[in-house]
Amino acid sequence: MKSDEVPATPAQRWRRWGLLAAVLALVVGAGVLAWERSHPDVAFDYGYGIGSKRAVGETVWTTLADSQSIGSSAITFTELEPVIERDGAAVDVEYLVCALDEEALAEDGVGSFGYGLRDMAVRRSCATTSPALGARLVAEPGVRRELLVGITATRPGRTIISGHRAAYDVGWRRGHGDILVETDLRATPSS
Repeated sequence: MKSDEVPATPAQRWRRWGLLAAVLALVVGAGVLAWERSHPDVAFDYGYGIGSKRAVGETVWTTLADSQSIGSSAITFTELEPVIERDGAAVDVEYLVCALDEEALAEDGVGSFGYGLRDMAVRRSCATTSPALGARLVAEPGVRRELLVGITATRPGRTIISGHRAAYDVGWRRGHGDILVETDLRATPSS
């Protein structure tokens, strides 16, 4: 302290400490809010692999997530991207949200869409479909929805997709995660 400075009074010191505490509380609160926003509590519990053989141009469809297994929050997908380990068949990938047709599933004696199915299964098993980006996956009474992926080879070869990266919104929170569904597609020349 310089000789001509007046020492701070106890009240001034308390105000400075109070101001510092308030600023620190705001910073910590903003950090917690940012963490909450970027870490919604969603786990994609699927984790399996399928192998399939298709002719070039034929699509193989499989389930990536089910509205009953993701919890009670509605998920809106903002990005979906395959994790391709090998792309010898030069595949096109499409994501759909399918509202299951419970009557068709009961007639077929199955409880969900299935794994490694063809286009006709989508038309039969889904009452409605919509592009996955922007669509909501939510558990509702009487309506089950599944996130499906369709993989179509554009040339003969073998493609391995080890999983799918998803970015999504849950209310005001944004999250991301991997859906560990591996697909090993062997594409043969079309007949």
